[in-house]
Amino acid sequence: MMNISPMLLKNCADVIVDATYSLFKLVAATHSWPSLWGQSRVIGVHKRDDRADAKNYRPIAGLDNLSLCFERTVDPQFDRWIHKFIPSCQFGFRKACGTDDYGAAISAELSEALEKLWEVLLISLDVAGAFDKVWWEALTANLQHCGLGGKALQLIMSYLSNRKFKVVANGKASAAKSYYAGVPQGGIWSPKLWNFHIRELAFVVQFTRLFKYADDSALMKIIKEVIERTEAVGEVDQDLQAIVDWGKKWKVQFEPKKTHALLCTRKRRAGMKEPTMDGKKIKFVSDLKLVGLTIDSRLNWKKMACSAASKGRSMIGALYRMKSLLKPSDLQTIYKSFVRSKMEFGSLEYIAAAPTHLAKLDRVQRAAERICDCTFDSLVGRREAAVFSLVCKLLDEECVQPLQNFAPKLAIKGAIEGGPKTRQRTAAEDDNSLKLENKADQLRSFSIHTYKYSWQAQAPQILDKVPSDLKTNGAESSWSKVKSAGKGILNGSAERKKTSANLKAKKAKKKSNHKTQKAVSTGSAILNNELNAKLTDWIQYAITWNTNKT
Repeated sequence: MMNISPMLLKNCADVIVDATYSLFKLVAATHSWPSLWGQSRVIGVHKRDDRADAKNYRPIAGLDNLSLCFERTVDPQFDRWIHKFIPSCQFGFRKACGTDDYGAAISAELSEALEKLWEVLLISLDVAGAFDKVWWEALTANLQHCGLGGKALQLIMSYLSNRKFKVVANGKASAAKSYYAGVPQGGIWSPKLWNFHIRELAFVVQFTRLFKYADDSALMKIIKEVIERTEAVGEVDQDLQAIVDWGKKWKVQFEPKKTHALLCTRKRRAGMKEPTMDGKKIKFVSDLKLVGLTIDSRLNWKKMACSAASKGRSMIGALYRMKSLLKPSDLQTIYKSFVRSKMEFGSLEYIAAAPTHLAKLDRVQRAAERICDCTFDSLVGRREAAVFSLVCKLLDEECVQPLQNFAPKLAIKGAIEGGPKTRQRTAAEDDNSLKLENKADQLRSFSIHTYKYSWQAQAPQILDKVPSDLKTNGAESSWSKVKSAGKGILNGSAERKKTSANLKAKKAKKKSNHKTQKAVSTGSAILNNELNAKLTDWIQYAITWNTNKT
């Protein structure tokens, strides 16, 4: 397999751009995918559990770099067309959408349901093989049915045909093998084609809500009364059977080992009939994992927060052992990139955890500060900055619909209706800054802890910490323009930058004052020269002396 190095493409772009442009035009005109581009090197990346089991590896395809460049060149047009057919319940592989949005939508649904004393039945689904088992004939038929035709359809058909792969492990490669199903994991178009292939799954369910992230899906059923549990399980069974029938029709198989059920409830009365999928019972678990997020039955986020702290502690030891080998600045970079990023995954969800659990994360960071000999942004401030960032997206209406349903409404602080006229009321009415409206049933005296401290309940208090001028600019133009400034204020980085700038200004002023000092006169010419040597610009002195001499 011939492959051009990415460094060559980058450093020699001016030389090869004309030839590359001609090649891309030829591929588009002939709507034929080059055979060399259809060959890939597959590397198995271990996911979990037994390393001897091939099912526990994710096959990542290393594709030809020129083919990836072509895919990326055409991708904006292809994305605009295919995006119209992707349902709003799909969070994966969409612009400005990720696991944070997925987790925020599910956690908001769960916390609001439990706040109303309801129960939620949550079922996780996982497609076996996923990308590797996409049925080519069905995919191309659906693309044609949705209006893709002509050279574009022929190019996609050529892209999917005549594909070969080699498995690379321990420096050795297997013989090339052909395959006749699946899209390569590593391609630019592959995620979009996968989303399109399973788009109809959203219209199969009738009694439950579906949340999808790539090949991971979650079914959610809200139960308002305990006596409705049996009826709710029956409706969930119908949706699960409909999903199985749809999968058999389109050759999509669901992984039974990764299908689990979780009942989120604050009620003490336990016991519920196990749902069934294709005649097999689904076991209830005490906590459920969805795209790395751990959801427990009481929705207190204890396990997720403690797991994040445990991961951080395990890596702090390695950071300490490197202390004598690296500079403090390098240690800071390692902590931010590998330790803090791990601990902050899912922070929008576990922000509602108890303070004792969140304090474990702070202890890990304090240990890192002692090792790196510096002070980092507080984790509390960074979590608040993450909430502010999400609120900005919601106010700009940039989120997918399941999350956009939780978009807050803006109001003016001074707008108070009813009640007696008091001094405090008059002062409050004079405040014309913006705030987020609290919902009618929000933050009651008997609200559960996980709702009081959830991201959607904390959002109004967090927005109050942002200066009024920033909020006004965001409301008048776009919240994305003030997002960075607001995050900097909340996590403290803006204040540190200001302090650092002031220190630099003081040092520069002190240096300038030193240079403008008067020359010292001691009565001795030799001593005068020695004392005033640092104050003399000798290059300019030599130029002036030579000029005068001439």
